[in-house]
Amino acid sequence: MKEIRQHLQDRWIKIKERLKPPNVLFRERLVRTIDLLSACERTYQNIPAGPQKQQFISRFLEDFWQDLCQESSIKTGNKKERADRQAEMKIFQKIFKLSSLKNELQTKKQETPIKRIGFLATLGAGKSIVSRALVRKLKKDGENVLFKKEPYLGNPFWRRSQKDKKFMLRSQVFFLLTNLLSQLEKNNNTARNNPTLLICDTSIYTDALMWARWYRNFGYFDKDEYAIYERLFKLLTPVFPQLDLLVIFTPEKNSLEGVDEYAEKLITGVNRRLKKVKSRSQEKRFTHNIKYLREQTMIVLAIMSDFVSEKKDVNFLNLVVDPIKVYRNPKYRKEIIGRIRDELTRL
Repeated sequence: MKEIRQHLQDRWIKIKERLKPPNVLFRERLVRTIDLLSACERTYQNIPAGPQKQQFISRFLEDFWQDLCQESSIKTGNKKERADRQAEMKIFQKIFKLSSLKNELQTKKQETPIKRIGFLATLGAGKSIVSRALVRKLKKDGENVLFKKEPYLGNPFWRRSQKDKKFMLRSQVFFLLTNLLSQLEKNNNTARNNPTLLICDTSIYTDALMWARWYRNFGYFDKDEYAIYERLFKLLTPVFPQLDLLVIFTPEKNSLEGVDEYAEKLITGVNRRLKKVKSRSQEKRFTHNIKYLREQTMIVLAIMSDFVSEKKDVNFLNLVVDPIKVYRNPKYRKEIIGRIRDELTRL
């Protein structure tokens, strides 16, 4: 009788789990994963160096992987629900991979020295056009450069997150993990051509600081979701590839009038890009109201202020950049690239 009661109780728990909205279930799983990884970190730090330390992390990762495989085998729900669950599993698999890489990075030395340059700016500020022009110039000058573009494609939750905020946490976590993994994996595979420079048209700071704050300020993240995202960000911070240079684009004037004027120029820049890149049509949602780009600008200025006041271990170059001139004036782009190259020579 006791076994039957336990069986019914377990079954009722599973039924209640299925009745929860998918975004709630994902959030709970993500919190449990962060809690588990945090507890593992604390235990790992208290174990003396030696075989026992390595055995502990190996057993933990093995158990973590088995749990992932077990949960991914669940095939309940309709086709769309199963597809979403498989996409969610990719997020947890990326977390597993980062946990493994974190352990490898702590025990292995980097064989190939490589300098990393990333960008932080608002939507439409000219990050992509400047970074690509910089890569072309460096290659022309004989530099061995590896370019990484923003991984905005391939996120199964991104488009829906723009219409339904229930998908936003999944979308932003997917972006953060994908961006981070792509940089780490490219670093591990550099033996093929031994590049000396890795240039990204975005940066971890754009994902984790600017966009996360922007979504919070406009209600796409609720208070709990933003707190969960911050916990994941802090947990993964030791894995972040250290940028040798972060290039930050800001407006000429920091006043409210100057920010408004800058936001108007950003709208022009974004609309110009959308005519060429149809796959980014969802960005129209960020530009139909000037307050969206104004808020992004204010957040970038606040991040830069934090870097200055807190003296964080980030080498950054603040450039006053006019988005309209970046798109229309090759001579102006050349001046911007020249300033970045001058900074690179000082690294």
